Amino acid sequence: MTEQTGWSIAGVDVRTKGINLFSVDGWDAFQILRGQNPRIPFQDGSAWSGQKYFDQGELALIFVILDNDAAGLVVHDEGAHGELQFNVDWLKGLHYSTGLLDIRQTVPNRASAGTHERQTMAEPLGFLPFQAGPGISRSFLGRYAMPNPQWHQLPVRGTQALGVGAETVDRGGNAPIHDAVITINGAGRFTLNSNGLWIENLAAGNLIVDMSGPSVVVTKSGSPADNDFDYAHPELIRLPANADGSDLAVAVTTTVACSVDLFDQWL
Repeated sequence: MTEQTGWSIAGVDVRTKGINLFSVDGWDAFQILRGQNPRIPFQDGSAWSGQKYFDQGELALIFVILDNDAAGLVVHDEGAHGELQFNVDWLKGLHYSTGLLDIRQTVPNRASAGTHERQTMAEPLGFLPFQAGPGISRSFLGRYAMPNPQWHQLPVRGTQALGVGAETVDRGGNAPIHDAVITINGAGRFTLNSNGLWIENLAAGNLIVDMSGPSVVVTKSGSPADNDFDYAHPELIRLPANADGSDLAVAVTTTVACSVDLFDQWL
């Protein structure tokens, strides 16, 4: 169990609520790939089925809740424990509300001074008493499902404008990016060189290919672009990453000006 700093939940720094937060060892273990390789009848082993996708992630956090206010002070008479109960009530109310929780951690940079922020939208699965905390405190274990198993680095990297010909898309993090938004500015093609997959705008106007949701949405001027595009499986366009999370220039080929919006992502 490792104490963590720089965490916020629903926009609130947990330390301002008298809460110390610990991660359960292994909480950031590799995410699990879903799908299997089919068995080969009458032969040993199986046949590799190619591209697989990550299942939802899981996160486990331990909260040690203290009898402190936002300034770290005990403001009630000794033995009253009013701040402790207030902090417990806040954390319980947060976890038993509906919807996804915005959970963020501030992480130190490796190659440069400073920090960056990573975000996940997580669904509370359970919030249970963990063990007696030190001194006047209470401890709880929170378990969460991460529908998107990757952590988004904030802020968005920004719109990257691409010219015509051999171009690169800059990205960071150690997770493949599957939810970029690609805009093709006129009739032409965007090709990801690593696997040859492509998207083509067949007519004038800006074609927007939004892969950030559960399915790929292709629009022109805000309306579905039913007949104005062709593609070779845009849902398979995943921008690769360096294993150590260092920046990577992803090679693409364009026949018309394009742009890409993306978050750097981490497992």
